[in-house]
Amino acid sequence: MNKKLEDFVSFNKKRLVVTVGDSWSWGADMSYNNNDSYRINNHFGTTIAKSLNADWLSLSQCGSGNFWMLDKIQELAKIISKLDYQHIYIICTLTETGRAIFTRQDVDFYSFFKDNHLDKFIAFLNNTCVDNIVTALSSFTNVTLRVGTNFVDYVGDDRDFLLQSPWLKLMCRHHQMSYTGNCQIVSPWVLDDLYQLKGLMPLQKFNNLLTMLTDLTSIALERETLICTVPGIRHLHPDACGHQLWANYVLNSF
Repeated sequence: MNKKLEDFVSFNKKRLVVTVGDSWSWGADMSYNNNDSYRINNHFGTTIAKSLNADWLSLSQCGSGNFWMLDKIQELAKIISKLDYQHIYIICTLTETGRAIFTRQDVDFYSFFKDNHLDKFIAFLNNTCVDNIVTALSSFTNVTLRVGTNFVDYVGDDRDFLLQSPWLKLMCRHHQMSYTGNCQIVSPWVLDDLYQLKGLMPLQKFNNLLTMLTDLTSIALERETLICTVPGIRHLHPDACGHQLWANYVLNSF
């Protein structure tokens, strides 16, 4: 299926809701046949926009990482002053930390690996990403930001705009299933991405990297098993009920 990147739904309003994220935010597998009209109508962005009397813009891409989301928000920030909206709500749903991270030339890996222990690395990446999102939006008084996570737990500095419960946790609660936190990575290819950073660190820290990846792999397997057993998750993505849960949670944060 050809997944378009942007969705824009106009209700001819003076407010705008912008959702930014990966496949969970895009709305993958919401129906068995990936019907586009069904996806749009049942998407959490549509629900939030209707509740806030706003238009809706989706900037989400399947497989994208957190720094890709940062790029989209920075691009949006360049035109916010030109948009005819009285208020803009930006909802960024972060995904697992480290997707395509070795391709980022604007992250100072050298200084981090030289001066810090690897147990701070995940928080460093998240803080770097969120700090830059805040910087991009800091000059706008008509923008409200919310940042949450999909099927992973956030590690980093606490902020007043952070949504404390991951999307997956809400679905577990809804289905009366237990949920254990402290998982930031699930996909094997993300762990491979982190391994590519071995050439950017002092040789004596390489064993620490292998230990970290081993620990992350064990936690990732547990989280993947949980995702696959939660009702309402189809091919690792939430259905319409899951989108409604996330929409209600975000709306309650305003």
